Amino acid sequence: SYPSCSQADAREQLGYDRNADAEARRAFDLSSHLSRADRLLIEARFQEASRDWGDAIRTYNTLFSFFPDDLDFGLSLANAQVVGGKWRDALQTIAALRRLPAPLKDDPRIDWQEARAARSLGDTSRAVTCAARAAEKARAAGASSFEARALLEEAKSLEPLQNATRVASLGQTAQQLFTAAQDQQGLAAANNYLATLAQGQGDDQSGRKGYEDALVIDQRIEYQPGIAAINNNLGGIELGLGNPARAIQRYQEAIT
Repeated sequence: SYPSCSQADAREQLGYDRNADAEARRAFDLSSHLSRADRLLIEARFQEASRDWGDAIRTYNTLFSFFPDDLDFGLSLANAQVVGGKWRDALQTIAALRRLPAPLKDDPRIDWQEARAARSLGDTSRAVTCAARAAEKARAAGASSFEARALLEEAKSLEPLQNATRVASLGQTAQQLFTAAQDQQGLAAANNYLATLAQGQGDDQSGRKGYEDALVIDQRIEYQPGIAAINNNLGGIELGLGNPARAIQRYQEAIT
């Protein structure tokens, strides 16, 4: 697989969001005696855990400028830029990573970040190509959880009405891979995606069931962004089913 460099990262990848935040905070509090590079890395992880993407981008940019040959620093910068809405900046970072020597430049995580940035910019063709390439590389490396993330990204980049069979297959395969890898956050994301497909096809009951399954997982791992997003989706379901009082309750829970 593609291991992370901290306990907080590992927990976040498995979906334990609240624990990851606590680990990042504790590391930040204990970092005063470390080298500048290590302090900056821990500061960036803490900013990520706090979802302070502007500061995280600035800190990772400093690290990557100090260590332009460090793949992980570059990937972390690209990730912060994607999540922080700086998609064109992320593509510039990705271009720099593609200039690294092999095998660094062939890392599937570069393809995955490029797919995410391209999809956010509306370049769906580029996003599909990059996501499929990331999945293929991950499959060859036996990195099943990352393969699932790449497949889910590919599905999100396709037009669902024109590719209904393909996107459903990608989502279901991702769901199976996340389950086998015990990747809780990924499994919730796959359930949420498949529920969105069902809702889009007019099957509100299946959509509600899928969202509720995803919500149970995100509540168990205390993944607050997932809880908010799924409650918002459930609000839409209830509104569509003619239950405005239940919709209001779901929207209020999402806001909370």
